[in-house]
Amino acid sequence: MDVIIPKDNAYDRLRILRSAQLELEDGLSGWFASPEDVIVKKLQFFQEGRSEKHLRDIASMLLIREQLIDRDYISRWASQFGVAAEWEVVLARVNNSAEGPHV
Repeated sequence: MDVIIPKDNAYDRLRILRSAQLELEDGLSGWFASPEDVIVKKLQFFQEGRSEKHLRDIASMLLIREQLIDRDYISRWASQFGVAAEWEVVLARVNNSAEGPHV
C-alpha cells in the first residue's frame, strides 16, 4: 500500500473526491484512489524514477479492468502533467498484448 499526501491543487482535490471507501476484512474500511488516479500517479512516478515496475503495473491494470477504466480521463491528466508520451508507451504495450500471438 502506498500513502500519498495530497497537495493543494485542482488535480489532488479531484483525486480525493473520486476516491471510494471500501470495506476490508474484520469490519475495517479505507479510502482508495480510483484506478485512473493510480495510473496517473504511476505515470508521474515512472517519469521521476524510470522504474519499469510502474509501467508494468499500469499495463496489468488496463488488461484486467479494460472496460472499466476511463482512458480519456487519464489522457487529459497525462497531457497536463507532461507524461503523455509514457501513457502512449503503455497503451502500445497493452494493444500488443491484447492482439496475442499471430497465427
